[in-house]
Amino acid sequence: MQRNELIALLEDEIVQEFISLHGSENPEFLALNYRQRVDFDISKVTQLLQLYKKAQHKLPLWILKRCAMNAKNYEQCSSEETARFKASLFAGKKMLDMTCGLGVDSYFFSRRFEQVVSLEAHTETFEYAKYNANKLGASNIEFVNENCENYELSETYDLIYIDPDRRPEGMQKREYSLQDYSPDMTIFQDTLWPFSEILLIKVSPMLDISMILNQLKWVKTIYVVAVKNEVKELLICAKNNFLGDAEIIAVDIQKEQTSMYSKTASTSKMKYSDAGKYLIEPSKAIIKSGLAANFAMHHSFGFLAQNGLYFFSDSFDSIPGQCRAFEILHTFVFSWKEIKSFIKKEKIKALNIAQRHFFEDVASIRKRLQIPEGGKNFLFFSKNQAENPVCYYAKPIDLE
Repeated sequence: MQRNELIALLEDEIVQEFISLHGSENPEFLALNYRQRVDFDISKVTQLLQLYKKAQHKLPLWILKRCAMNAKNYEQCSSEETARFKASLFAGKKMLDMTCGLGVDSYFFSRRFEQVVSLEAHTETFEYAKYNANKLGASNIEFVNENCENYELSETYDLIYIDPDRRPEGMQKREYSLQDYSPDMTIFQDTLWPFSEILLIKVSPMLDISMILNQLKWVKTIYVVAVKNEVKELLICAKNNFLGDAEIIAVDIQKEQTSMYSKTASTSKMKYSDAGKYLIEPSKAIIKSGLAANFAMHHSFGFLAQNGLYFFSDSFDSIPGQCRAFEILHTFVFSWKEIKSFIKKEKIKALNIAQRHFFEDVASIRKRLQIPEGGKNFLFFSKNQAENPVCYYAKPIDLE
């Protein structure tokens, strides 16, 4: 669908009424049943409704306001949750968003800055971003149809934000080096310093944090941003001429609150144990941040192994919200025969299986035990400090 066609449909009062009445219904059903009954192109409207249905959790405000989008720029844009978080970190008079896309980040930055200049190279996406900003009432965004590498910087900004392309044209896979992004931030970074003291760079969570610190200069903070315990992005905040140690912050955005954890000085030491009342797994953001051991010592958890990611606690009150917790119902003296016997004796029909640092993957374990996935409870497999296999049968605990 061409951009003018989509915007014309969204501006049509009859189409607006149809979406209001039928937006929650099955788009395929609507396409079949209204083909000869409406005076607009029902296939194009249902195509949009199909995308709206997919986007309702990622971009609820954009759906509520009937914003323009296509599948590609929807897939590449930030979610409202992550955009809201990154905008909450900064405020000021003027900032530059060098990679606008659908305009989600620009919109939330516009609520924290007096003026936002937003660049978008792709003409169709540029038109959608302008149209959507108008619908959202963001009148303080100036949109420029220009590639960030060609844009002539001529003034200073309180913040420059850039989300470089993770999959440059002609490349078929996700890239795991900053030098494979477009633009290459290891070089492009230097062209931006005369125009802002602070750069904010969004990259894939697949990138290695130590590699980022080696390839980029003056990194002050790296935020590992997760939504509901799924890591979505890394945010690199670099400050001109900053020479200190970078702070790594694990962020977990939940429905009711956002939890943040960074390295904490702890007087506790590693203590090893093969058992406890509760099994603890830190959030994926904490694990990705490399802060799991510090997190465990800070909360006086027992370590299963030095580099392990399962910990133990005997006190429910000591378990914080930035983790998953399970009550251990049975600890095995490890043998496959004993585990199979236990499953049969307890008449367990289905199980969730998890492993870390174990010598078999989940699929192999499930095949060996011949039990389907499902149910509420878990079998956890790992190795202890002596490299011996261990297994725990446990049920999840709601920490909220």
